[in-house]
Amino acid sequence: MKVQRKVFAALLVLAGAWGSAGATEFTERELKLGHGEWSVPATLSLPTVRGPVPAVVLVHGSGPGLRDLPVGGSQIFRDLAHGLARQGIAVIRYDKRTTAHAGAFDKLKRRATVDEEFVADATSAAAYLMSNPEVDAGRVFVVGHSQGAALAPRIANNVTARGVVMMAGSMRTPGDIILQQARLALERAGSDAKARNEAEEVIAAALKIKSGLEPPHTVLLGAPAWYWRSVSQAQPIEHIESLTQRAGRVLIVHGGRDSLVTQDDLAAWRAALPASTQVAYLVFPTLNHLMQAGEGLMTPAEYAWSRPVDAEMLADLARWLSQE
Repeated sequence: MKVQRKVFAALLVLAGAWGSAGATEFTERELKLGHGEWSVPATLSLPTVRGPVPAVVLVHGSGPGLRDLPVGGSQIFRDLAHGLARQGIAVIRYDKRTTAHAGAFDKLKRRATVDEEFVADATSAAAYLMSNPEVDAGRVFVVGHSQGAALAPRIANNVTARGVVMMAGSMRTPGDIILQQARLALERAGSDAKARNEAEEVIAAALKIKSGLEPPHTVLLGAPAWYWRSVSQAQPIEHIESLTQRAGRVLIVHGGRDSLVTQDDLAAWRAALPASTQVAYLVFPTLNHLMQAGEGLMTPAEYAWSRPVDAEMLADLARWLSQE
């Protein structure tokens, strides 16, 4: 069901304002997205240039998600927010509801729905940006990373945002992606019996997820089968078609070293969405799944890196977002 923009815009509470430490180019304001017991903390990075400015909302991928998206010693969403704000783009980032309210879901003894985990708060953030006089309502974008990329078009259509950026995203189902990753882990395990057993267990679970035939409440890799089926129904191409029909813009950002979202995924995007005046691609051969530069195919050890998001990618992304 499409959520009306005005409903979500009304659910935002300004919690305060402060200058970004060590920078004069933008300020940061603390916000609350949503309302009542389910509200989540958020940060708005706002350039100090004359507005209105373009703006984006950052949408997490799978798993836990704090607003800065800490991975190892890196802060992926903080880098994106600060890097874009310094180039004239306003950014909202927030704690995922499933992270901010993990205890509440534990008490309810249920898994959050896809709407609760991804869609509702991102829609709220996008609607707030579109209602903010400091922001150009005609240039508000939803930037989804990894699993969030597949849901970004749906979120953008909820509020008729200008477009989407799908960063390190795939149109494959979670079962397909998990199976590919588990098979890669099995190859890398070599003679390590424990690692091989773990990979084989994940492969077995991924095959069940792919089949879609398990009873709804069967737990597979920490989530019930109904959740996996729901995530598999993201249908990004269908939502992109709706977006482009209303003159929306689409950008697909791919890292050539990404071992999770591969060159095959990029080829699938290109086949389904040929480049046009509305659809563009940014491909960076040296970047991994987290948009960090390195060498060779990404390995699990890179999740422990302390490394910034690539500056060239940020500059190219900012240029695309700034277009009229």
